[in-house]
Amino acid sequence: MIVCLCFLALSCLGQAAEPILAFPTAEGFGRHAEGGRGGKVLFVTHLRDHGPGSLRAAIEDPEPRTVIFRVGGTIELEAPLRI
Repeated sequence: MIVCLCFLALSCLGQAAEPILAFPTAEGFGRHAEGGRGGKVLFVTHLRDHGPGSLRAAIEDPEPRTVIFRVGGTIELEAPLRI
């Protein structure tokens, strides 16, 4: 009986929880990627180089984030973007 309890205790110690999937139907190598999980979502809403809603404002935000474009076109940069 003691041997069984020791074996059971040791087998439970080695089991780790399954990592959270990146999204419910994720498969393959990146299925456990953390990506922007827990970060905020920022939207690029215009093509100007700076200001709220710009790509520069989204990239320079220090928090974890996902950037979504709500506009399409060419952004004429006034200075390099550091990513």
